[in-house]
Amino acid sequence: MNTDDTNKIISLKNVSYTYAKNTPFAKKALDDINLDFYSNEYTAIIGATGSGKSTLIQHLNGLLKPDQGEVLVNGIDTKDKKSQKDLRKKVGLVFQYAQYQLFEETVYKDIEFGLIKRNIPEDQRKQRVLDTAKMVGLTQENLNASPYDLSGGQKKRAAIAGILVLKPEILVLDEPAAGLDPEGTRELFSIIQNLHDNKECTVILVAHSMELVAQYAKRVIVLHDSKVVMDGTRDEVFGNVEQLTKLGLDVPEVTKIMIKLKISHPELNDHIYTVSDAKEEILKHINLTKKSNQFK
Repeated sequence: MNTDDTNKIISLKNVSYTYAKNTPFAKKALDDINLDFYSNEYTAIIGATGSGKSTLIQHLNGLLKPDQGEVLVNGIDTKDKKSQKDLRKKVGLVFQYAQYQLFEETVYKDIEFGLIKRNIPEDQRKQRVLDTAKMVGLTQENLNASPYDLSGGQKKRAAIAGILVLKPEILVLDEPAAGLDPEGTRELFSIIQNLHDNKECTVILVAHSMELVAQYAKRVIVLHDSKVVMDGTRDEVFGNVEQLTKLGLDVPEVTKIMIKLKISHPELNDHIYTVSDAKEEILKHINLTKKSNQFK
């Protein structure tokens, strides 16, 4: 996990937030959160329903402002009203329900909308829209269609394109796989991975699928009851099965399988979190067993 302060891009210091504050319905969603995010990280935020995940990421671009503490994005305080435009340029947020971010007559106009707001010349707008559409796998036919005629996966891509066309430094996604079938999920996460690999943006996402988190994220933050209770590499977090279970969370299914296999095959490494790693470990074990038998 990155701890180089020169690469720090977001810093949350003693951040607390309460919904319906000073009413009988008050609900503390964040409680004294201290977190730093770093350039070119791929971070997943996990936790049970109501743990504060969505509230946390809405603080990263100033959509919500902390009741206490501060959120700094490249040194910009999210409470500073004069800096909101600069802040939104740096951090792009894609909501769980992408259809709520689509409102224009065509997908093309929807993706172009933010560029118009920023007074980007028309010729540049067209090229950026086409380039971004291609990046996320939208066709010319998709661009000419109404957003409401798209499939769930295409709507998600269009919403992401509307953010990416603005070239944010940080891409924040709330449950990007929600409502997608397995194929659509694989395609979408492949797009996100390519963006990260090409260092086009830092990725921070909320996810409930432990398999997806294990496959893609390098850093995992766990929220519980509005607090950060775990923060480490993928292996550090998923390696603590007992604590995750106590928090009502799970580990990837393949990890459970490897733990069971280790009972009859003690030589196996059960700190495995992806199918590809499990395949490699099992094949290695088979080959070692074959070699061992040859010398008996």
